[in-house]
Amino acid sequence: MLSIAPMISWTDKNYRFLMRQITRQTVLYTEMVMDSALLHNPDRLEDFIDFCPAVEPPLALQLGGSDPEKLGAAVELSEFYNGGLFSEINLNCGCPSNKAKKAGFGAELMLEPELVRQIVHEMIRKSSKTEITVKCRIGTNKRHSWEDLVEFVESCKAGGVNRMIIHSRICILSGLSPAQNRSVPPLQYDVVHRLVDAFPDMKFVINGGIRSFSEADSHLGLETRQKFRLSRRKCSDPEGEDEDKPSGGCTDWSSNVVEQECDMNPVPLWSASPVHGVMIGREAYNNPWMLADADRYYFGVPNPSLSRREALENYLQYCSDAQDKGEFKSNAAVLCKPLHNFFCGSPMNKIYKRKFDTLIKKFTSGKQNPREVRIDDIVYEAIDGTIPDSFLDERMGNEGYMVPS
Repeated sequence: MLSIAPMISWTDKNYRFLMRQITRQTVLYTEMVMDSALLHNPDRLEDFIDFCPAVEPPLALQLGGSDPEKLGAAVELSEFYNGGLFSEINLNCGCPSNKAKKAGFGAELMLEPELVRQIVHEMIRKSSKTEITVKCRIGTNKRHSWEDLVEFVESCKAGGVNRMIIHSRICILSGLSPAQNRSVPPLQYDVVHRLVDAFPDMKFVINGGIRSFSEADSHLGLETRQKFRLSRRKCSDPEGEDEDKPSGGCTDWSSNVVEQECDMNPVPLWSASPVHGVMIGREAYNNPWMLADADRYYFGVPNPSLSRREALENYLQYCSDAQDKGEFKSNAAVLCKPLHNFFCGSPMNKIYKRKFDTLIKKFTSGKQNPREVRIDDIVYEAIDGTIPDSFLDERMGNEGYMVPS
């Protein structure tokens, strides 16, 4: 029902471990991994798709590519890696990067429905048990009619796909930068809801610009149940919303609150059929604690209910272990990255982030080996005088908002 979008250079195994301290049930995705990276490095898969089997599932793998045989071989190679725990292997048909445009994968694949049918057919043929899905846009500037989208979905279905994740914008294949493609094309949620009616035997997950449970509820056809306390302050994202690359903004619903409670339902329930799932994009990175109540709210199980301090301590222990083992992506700068927005909502969050960035540069830009720099030294110095103990010790309560420990 709820998932966090794949984000290149962001949703690596470090970020995913940290998010599992906040939500255990929300589906996580890897960064997009190119089929060629796996096929050329069959003995080094851990450098590309490594995960912690005891912590990260449910976890989906996203693949990029445009050759049916190569993508099929990548599925065969990766499906049983680390115990075969990927719940889903997803084909990227929405990436707007320049590399994707030149190589003919990502959103470029929406121009070739028949090729996509061949790709997913081969991926499913090579998969013994793992579901194959497709993530795409609602179209491109070259194919943006309703009929074009229906043809693309029909091709995916003909190839054997039963579930698709749809980003509710078109992709402009020329004239816009990747960053602009994540905000300039308008969101068209109604198109995704129409697909539910047009393909009643398929499942659709909606993506793009969704920043709260109340917005998610409206797409899922649920009566908004969550109660938020009104925030005295709000961090805004001036660049728009999308899953591919986070910004530095956040919306804070959890701290600096007045006592009044209210039911938040800013958007009406869709008159069309509700979608089957919601994928949260950059908001999950800008404000990770927005998902602290997800397990109870959407999955009907207890939340982890760790305080920020406890979650941080768990992550720092994970970082220490990774550095001791010399694991891939275990240098201090990379390990620090998921903590950049970890204290979103704190009154001194901006000061913390400036101090944190300065310390990362100080500790990692010299002659010292980045793997020898201990992340604990950076983090504890950054939070000293910026993040109050009261904020560190807040945890998700039973009513859907953060409370003192």
